[in-house]
Amino acid sequence: MRMQHGTDNPELRYRPPSHERFCKDYLSEISLLARLSKRPDFAALLQCLSDHSAYLSECAAAPVTSAALTREAGAQQGIDPLSTRNAQLRTAFAIAHLAACCHLLHDSSLSLNQLRGDQLLALARQFLEASRHKPDEFRARIVGKLHAMDTMRSVQLLRNLGLFTRPTSELLQLGLGCGEGNRDLLFMHLAPRITLTRHGGDTLYRLSTTHETTPDSVIVDVDSRHREQFQSLEQNTELNVRAYNLPTPEALDTLRGEGRPPRNLVTGFRIDHRMLPDVREFLSRLTPCLDTEADLIFTIGAGDTPEDFEGRTRTFRTLHRELTLAGLQPLLFKLHGPGSPARQRHSLKVGNLGASSYQILYCSLIRERLETGLKS
Repeated sequence: MRMQHGTDNPELRYRPPSHERFCKDYLSEISLLARLSKRPDFAALLQCLSDHSAYLSECAAAPVTSAALTREAGAQQGIDPLSTRNAQLRTAFAIAHLAACCHLLHDSSLSLNQLRGDQLLALARQFLEASRHKPDEFRARIVGKLHAMDTMRSVQLLRNLGLFTRPTSELLQLGLGCGEGNRDLLFMHLAPRITLTRHGGDTLYRLSTTHETTPDSVIVDVDSRHREQFQSLEQNTELNVRAYNLPTPEALDTLRGEGRPPRNLVTGFRIDHRMLPDVREFLSRLTPCLDTEADLIFTIGAGDTPEDFEGRTRTFRTLHRELTLAGLQPLLFKLHGPGSPARQRHSLKVGNLGASSYQILYCSLIRERLETGLKS
């Protein structure tokens, strides 16, 4: 019984870091799982992913109250999802991380003891030592999994809180600032599963993920390096993807004129703040592309410099304010500590600087309210 790191997404491509950096980033995720394993209800949390759709139905039927989340999510010091006083948020995050680990450890079958503390960390270190002399492509694939974990964790947190409830089969998605499209088209639609089997006298937990497909997706990114990838996605007959290699304003205007169905999901994972130089103008162009109601899920990462990070957090504050002024109830989850931009970049509470989200912005959009609010 050992860790596996298979993937059901062989197309993932990321630049491999040094072995030392690779070990640090990998262990940050495994160490968090080891911390969660100390919860007295850890076995029960694992069971939630044995019938994930049933668990999500329960979450949707009993969503966390917006008032409690607003107080917690916008706290000046940020949220530590492991120690927050809000038990529902604590549990929602724990299960979100377990879901993400189903991808990192895809096809692993481990006993409850192997999933706990010291034994888990020992297995992780054995894996890292064995990977020391493997080719760069191997590390690159695992780094891709760390990026996938971050997207899964962010989305699953919102689902576990009963906020984002629309099933994948009903999503008409608009992915903005999407790079090659991995996070929007692949990572956010990974469904976790834990299967229980018997081996000798042990119960084994098999961790895995499957990919669910949306019926209609539109993705946007201005970087010309993605042109061939976008053309390939549009030609893939198994997908229904429209890919715009255009600036965001031009893409939104084009989408509006093409007559595609209105969007009920808007995503932007680890976005570059330069994508939204004028937030109010962005919302004005976005609103005509929306269905009557839609979900918005944006996240930001560290950026390349403290100045980048400051720009991203400033854009999120502006977006939060504009949505609030329109009569909506955006929620901003801050997964880092306070201080200067440089200090905030190095105070991430979950994950690692290169792949993880520092803030998550969620809002249930109501087109009529946006239209009215933008006129005032």
